[in-house]
Amino acid sequence: EFFFPYNRKMWRTSLRGMGYGWTSWSVPVPTIADLLAGARGEPRTGLGYNPSFLYPRSGGIGALVSALSSGVRDRVRTATRISRIDLRKKVAWSAGEEAFHFDAVISTIPLPEMARSCVILPSGVRAAASALRWVKVLCVNLAVRDPAATHGHWVYVPERTYPFFRAGFLSNVSAAAAPNGCASVFVETSFPSGARVNVGMEVHQATDGLRRMGVLRPGRKPDIVEPVLLDPAYVVFDHARDAAVGRVREHLRGKGAFTAGRYGAWDYYGMEASMADGIRAARDAIRKVRGISA
Repeated sequence: EFFFPYNRKMWRTSLRGMGYGWTSWSVPVPTIADLLAGARGEPRTGLGYNPSFLYPRSGGIGALVSALSSGVRDRVRTATRISRIDLRKKVAWSAGEEAFHFDAVISTIPLPEMARSCVILPSGVRAAASALRWVKVLCVNLAVRDPAATHGHWVYVPERTYPFFRAGFLSNVSAAAAPNGCASVFVETSFPSGARVNVGMEVHQATDGLRRMGVLRPGRKPDIVEPVLLDPAYVVFDHARDAAVGRVREHLRGKGAFTAGRYGAWDYYGMEASMADGIRAARDAIRKVRGISA
């Protein structure tokens, strides 16, 4: 069994309460020929959205961001958290109370956080934003010297005997991710948004799971461990999500705030879809400022 135990483990909610919008691109739809081949026990290749992909030769996926930003770094302000936004007066304030006046906004921060940042918001819109759900993910990154075994690029783990739902091996994707004889490994464990996470305990369980999986040799500890909590990580597609997201985004758009990307649109996007959505939002914002109808 895979589909149901894996998704229960990842989404941390009853699957009966979820819609299916998140499956549109992430779950492959087999053809009749695929089904017949599977019944005969014949292997099939090329299924899914990413059976092959490109990855930077060095620098990790951050190399993509560096290349995209190379021509605008002197015009882009980073590490400045926006604490509140007045869409009527068209001004935003940083956590340090610095004011930024704008003609239009492109927001890629999580949609519930964007709604909370708005100083004026209709009660119905605020209630819709408050109803949005998600799971957070603890990603434990490990540097392993002389690993026992690494399995492909990543593996999905539906078994309850392991705490994580996915394990990945970046050094199998790119040799530059680890020195020779070493492996760059990550495991991911999901939690409901309100759950408290005992990071130390989860790191211990992750290393124990990798040892039982055969990645770590008996008695061997990873040389480096770097846990990172992603909150939010995955949008929960419950039955209320579509109407709530539509209401919040439509209101913000009408006020000149264009939401985009995995978290701004509150969707289940891959990187390429998030990038395309950002381009779309930028074009919409330009049309808004210039008074051009969509």
